[in-house]
Amino acid sequence: MAKSEEKIIECFFKLIKKEKIENVNISMLCKEANITRQAFYYHYQSIYDLIFSIYYDIKIESTDLSNFKKIIGDLEGFLNKFDYLNHQVINSNANLILEEYIYSYLYRSITSYFKLNKLSSNNSLIRFIVSGIKEFTVNKILDKKRPIRLIEDLSEVFKNFKQINLIND
Repeated sequence: MAKSEEKIIECFFKLIKKEKIENVNISMLCKEANITRQAFYYHYQSIYDLIFSIYYDIKIESTDLSNFKKIIGDLEGFLNKFDYLNHQVINSNANLILEEYIYSYLYRSITSYFKLNKLSSNNSLIRFIVSGIKEFTVNKILDKKRPIRLIEDLSEVFKNFKQINLIND
């Protein structure tokens, strides 16, 4: 990553501590980073492209794709480590970037989980599970509670499903 990119990202984080993401514009960012607009546009097409790039660089590292609890735990770790950024993004016009990022991670990881555990990898079922967990996760980010405890909360949800006989033991 180039020094100017690092400076832009650093200044973006400074600015979103003072302003909502919608209020941060390229002129403001360039002034804070002491760079020209041309330098910004050399690296990014827009503020949203910058946010996308930040998430692309972060990457959630999966520690064990054969373990469902680990997959969710890795997502939980990411959410708690970058809680301020995630909260700012989810409450902005850039929310779809974070939602797609979470969905993409879950889809790749849960698809691998099904394959590694030799489960029927029905694509509709995987999309259903991923969509549900993604929506649950987004609602946890919106709750503003920290730290986010996805494993604990999802376990409670699944326990409730068993109690109303929607799924078998």
